[in-house]
Amino acid sequence: FRYGVDYVGYDIERVENFSVPSAAAYNPSCFYWTFDRNKSACFLKDQSAGDNIVSARETLAKISAPKDCLPIDAGCQQVDTGFLGSVVNQLRNVLTFEACQHNCQAEDKCSYFTYNRTNKICILRSASPFGYIKDASTVSQVSGPKFCPNDDVCIEQGDYVGYDIEAIEDGSVDSAIACRHLCKQREDCSLEINAAYLTTEAERVKGVERYDDCEAKCREADYCATWTHLPAGKVCLLLSAAAAAAAKKTPLDGAISSHKQHNDKQQNSCLTPGLKYKNPYMLHALKSLYVHPGLIT
Repeated sequence: FRYGVDYVGYDIERVENFSVPSAAAYNPSCFYWTFDRNKSACFLKDQSAGDNIVSARETLAKISAPKDCLPIDAGCQQVDTGFLGSVVNQLRNVLTFEACQHNCQAEDKCSYFTYNRTNKICILRSASPFGYIKDASTVSQVSGPKFCPNDDVCIEQGDYVGYDIEAIEDGSVDSAIACRHLCKQREDCSLEINAAYLTTEAERVKGVERYDDCEAKCREADYCATWTHLPAGKVCLLLSAAAAAAAKKTPLDGAISSHKQHNDKQQNSCLTPGLKYKNPYMLHALKSLYVHPGLIT
């Protein structure tokens, strides 16, 4: 959700005494919504509302979001986007875009996929020589490559036994990516407790009392990819990607480690704090470049 943000104009309906996401879901013409907490009213918006986002003092009581806020993997899948290329297969009644991508991975000739969330159709493509397209015809589509970057090291076929901080068993989490997205929203979930990445290649910073101060130092250092905080000695270890790959992950009581958190958390949760689009014509110009990136030289 985008707090303090309003999609100005493009209203198709005003709804009161409702559940915001469900009200948007039952209107096929709705693509965005804005909730006014002062008026306890929900304003459903058409597909053009995303071109006029305003964040200002007068919008502090408003909450806005797209109709679907999907747990996509930033840098991999693309929402409201379609790939262009030869069709290998077309599958019906596919429940999620993750399932569509898994079908692509199981098909030797598939290189890219496009999933339509409205009709549940999954299109498997052999190649994408003309890039991708993003316009009114691709609304409700999710597209992506056969494999996401670092899939082999990011998602493991196994179980981390014990050490649970929360169990969500109500059926609301329908994929591994959605589960990872929920973990990224919790600081204590992305931490590796009682684990240290030890290597002589790490930079040692002394006098660091708290693990979050160590995390901040890693965030400030461009080279840093992984950090370890050793509270006993108030030492913060900063590791580059190469050093982290060569480091030995060692069980160590009291140590706390993690990897640098990037901006994909914001993108996946559909949050854009402090954002204001002032010039819709400029946005349209940027979109026209975004549609056919292969044409840009």
